[in-house]
Amino acid sequence: MTLHIDNWRWAGVPVRLRAGKSLPVTTLEVVVELRTPPRPLFGGPGGVLPPPNLVRLRLQPDAGVELELIAKQPGTGDVATALPLAVDFRTVLSPMHAPYERIFADALAGDPAHFARMDTLTEAWRIVGPVLDPGTPPLPYPPGTWGPEAAAVVPGERGWHPVRGAPRPSPPAPATAAP
Repeated sequence: MTLHIDNWRWAGVPVRLRAGKSLPVTTLEVVVELRTPPRPLFGGPGGVLPPPNLVRLRLQPDAGVELELIAKQPGTGDVATALPLAVDFRTVLSPMHAPYERIFADALAGDPAHFARMDTLTEAWRIVGPVLDPGTPPLPYPPGTWGPEAAAVVPGERGWHPVRGAPRPSPPAPATAAP
């Protein structure tokens, strides 16, 4: 699914979502792939242009933030190298709450700060409602695979491209007929 945020900062930037059940890996992360500069600042290994910088927000299972920056290697050459900068929240902000521990404690204490207001919920349902009832059934795929082949073309004819460090080791499985 491709969404767009209607404000000046994110105008023209596609937000692409991909989800599935019974995939080989259980993970939840947001990866922001920054645009490459209009002209290259330095080359990659073998003269190949370096990949774009990434901002990765890991939500589950190991919460944290990673910046995967492309930087010039020290020395006289103009060669780029990946420079990972990472913060593991469990290490820096421990102790971490167990899932739902904070929300249950807030509910018992009567603290509404971590609960959504009704206008927020109404707007969220306005956005996701049409997605939940698109008029076409979901495409089946075998458990333990990366989903149907048709999901690979969601972003357009170029398809999904590999993101550095993604937990996805193989291409999607071909679609199969429902039993």
